[in-house]
Amino acid sequence: MVSPWMANGCITDYVVRNPNCNRLALCVQLADVIAYLHENNAVHGDIKGANVLVSDKGTVQVTDFGVSIADHQEIEFSMTSKSRGTQRWQAPEVLTAQTDSTREADVYALAMTMIEIYTGERPYGSTTFAQILIPVVNNGLRPPRPIRLLIDEVGNGVWDLMQYCWLPDPSERPTSNQVLEWLRYYLSLRTNTQAHSW
Repeated sequence: MVSPWMANGCITDYVVRNPNCNRLALCVQLADVIAYLHENNAVHGDIKGANVLVSDKGTVQVTDFGVSIADHQEIEFSMTSKSRGTQRWQAPEVLTAQTDSTREADVYALAMTMIEIYTGERPYGSTTFAQILIPVVNNGLRPPRPIRLLIDEVGNGVWDLMQYCWLPDPSERPTSNQVLEWLRYYLSLRTNTQAHSW
């Protein structure tokens, strides 16, 4: 797979270098890509800031499909390891090897990547994954609300949506399409609020 050179690099670097960028619009673009993958029976399996690039026009592109799988019944895969993806972004059910990468696990990782978009840092900051593994799996530990989210957001909608994406029961999480629709709605609220502010 070949793609154009992305001068802005990964999305985490992009938001650090562009502190006034529209983070919510970036989240909408990312959710749109993930929803597209899911609609086409593909699961990415390693959604994280390092795998999301930003073009010189500010367009989000997802890369590294090395652990992605086709979500199709007629296709069989041989597995070389129980777990795909990067642990810090993985859903509890993937971390405990109850399941492989799924659409629901992608949604969980999507919200973790949204944390990166709002903070410019990986989820849980500099804490080692060994320190957070048990609290994530057994106690429902999730990243704290980013300060930037308080500045950028209209209401609590985006933060509430992230928390829904992190629900312990995968069947209770929203679909990527639902995430996309809610993010578009919140972006429209924000755009309307800014247009009417004096």
